[in-house]
Amino acid sequence: MESYLDIYTLNDFHGAIFEKEDEPGISKLGNFLLERKRARPDATVILSAGDMFQGTAVSSLTKGDVVVDIMNYIGFDAMTIGNHEFDWGVKQLCRLFDGNPDNNETDFPLLGANICNKTTLEPVEWARPYTIIERLGLKIGIIGVLGEDLKNDILGSIIEEYIFTNQLATIKKYTRTLRAKEGCRIVIVVSHYDTSPINGQIACLPDEEKVDVVINGHTHNYYAGELSGVRQVPLPYIQSGNSGKYVGNIRIYLDAETKEIYDVSCENLQAVKHCINENTEINRLLDKYRAVVAIANEVLAIAAEDIYRLSASLWAADALRKGAGSDIGLINNGGIRADAFPITKETNVTYGHIFRIMPFENRIVTVELSGVQIKYLIFHAVGNKLTFSSNVDINNGTVNGKVLRDEVFYRISTVDFVYEAPAYRMNTGCNLSYSDDLFRDLLVEEVKITALNNNGKWFLR
Repeated sequence: MESYLDIYTLNDFHGAIFEKEDEPGISKLGNFLLERKRARPDATVILSAGDMFQGTAVSSLTKGDVVVDIMNYIGFDAMTIGNHEFDWGVKQLCRLFDGNPDNNETDFPLLGANICNKTTLEPVEWARPYTIIERLGLKIGIIGVLGEDLKNDILGSIIEEYIFTNQLATIKKYTRTLRAKEGCRIVIVVSHYDTSPINGQIACLPDEEKVDVVINGHTHNYYAGELSGVRQVPLPYIQSGNSGKYVGNIRIYLDAETKEIYDVSCENLQAVKHCINENTEINRLLDKYRAVVAIANEVLAIAAEDIYRLSASLWAADALRKGAGSDIGLINNGGIRADAFPITKETNVTYGHIFRIMPFENRIVTVELSGVQIKYLIFHAVGNKLTFSSNVDINNGTVNGKVLRDEVFYRISTVDFVYEAPAYRMNTGCNLSYSDDLFRDLLVEEVKITALNNNGKWFLR
């Protein structure tokens, strides 16, 4: 009799709770996963590779509680902490498993084996390196890791006490523990990162460090493949896009008598084709958040034109310059999210739209920088990392049509993420001012003002 284990995965869901074009929404996704789990409860594993909570208005305004409620109901087995789980701070992350019944606790472990204290290099106490579950009479170890350089994708002041250590070394360390000390027959690595550069090495690890499955996240790509390495059974690896557009499925075939793995397969299932029906209980859980949904659905304006990411980034930098009363506005391109676009002409633009454009809790920062320092920032902008307000010509090095003067200081407004990023060296400026105002709120007000002055229409010119 054929015996097999099904592993279902999501990554980078980013709070995509409601149905939208190729995103089926959490009710349909959850129903699909529940159906698979109820059909074979002893042979089904459900995992997340991180970045589940932050990204849409309803999810972010509840600090991820709405997603946690439904993940608990579905019965996720584990989740790796992603870089965006840090967006609200470590304290906010820890409240999900602090034992306080007044908080919204996760029923599944949050993993981060290579999140370490920067001073001691010891693993932090608030993230579990691995968890162990049992299916088909076998102990299965699940290790969670993050990419080492993801510290650059997290607000500097949040991550200053921590470091993400080498993934491969961490994987080898805990796989030995799981196999030799914990008696695990199957080991799964769930990385919030694309591990392609080290997958070949993972596929060649010796038996005592052998990894059976690799699940990826973070880059929003979707792929599924197998690597042979030095092993008889290939190593399956997978990443499943973002926002619930795909569900990853890895199947492990086991010998019915020995329980040894003899074959594997993996594929990404396009969610809109497989996740068809909503779930009544999940919809009931969503009803708890009706007031927050109403906030997200507030109409701010009507789009007067088709709006795309590039033009919206320039508009956002201009709004920041005007709103903060500075000489220059500056934002990071990654802060304006590609998934929010296009917004087509005549669309009712809601608070939720703006939240999806700029989902981060970034505060506005103003600082004075010399012409020399701004030229250094322009160098980074050429690499498509930064967007200046429209009064800056990065090709000619001018502001308001006048050439930047090295010795002159200019007032520049940005967001805390950019200011605190070491690569931009903005902390060498003077007359620093941190605002309690969120950049997103400034964008909301800019849309409202434009609409008020233009018969309810929003355009970027």
